[in-house]
Amino acid sequence: MPVAIAIFESDVVPAVLMHDSDQALLAALRALKPAPDLHDTTAAKAWLAGLAQPSGWYDSPEAAKAETARLRKSERLTGPAVSEAREMLGLSRADFAAAIGYAGNPNTRHKTMWEIEKGEKSLRPDAVRALRALMADHSLDAAE
Repeated sequence: MPVAIAIFESDVVPAVLMHDSDQALLAALRALKPAPDLHDTTAAKAWLAGLAQPSGWYDSPEAAKAETARLRKSERLTGPAVSEAREMLGLSRADFAAAIGYAGNPNTRHKTMWEIEKGEKSLRPDAVRALRALMADHSLDAAE
């Protein structure tokens, strides 16, 4: 039973579609409001691959669950790794939190980063991606 997961930027809840055949799943994807003109399953798979993870076309619900489990594990960073990154960037906890997408007043952002660095909380997956991009930019700037 093929499964499609589609996560759109403006939504928190993904569209999760399961059907008995590839053609039925393709028809269901075509009915999604943000979907482009999907001529075939190859076009649908390419479109899903361009959406936020874990969007994609999976051969079975088990394959989709395995991918979401893999992503949950891969997005985690330890508190010491977060602390090391912040120190490398030379940012306060509050400024660092803002740079990777945390909102709130400076005291709230500082407390959130302190809890993450101490291992009491984890970075959100979007913050992990933002941190990795920030570190790559920092490394590129240092290399110039």
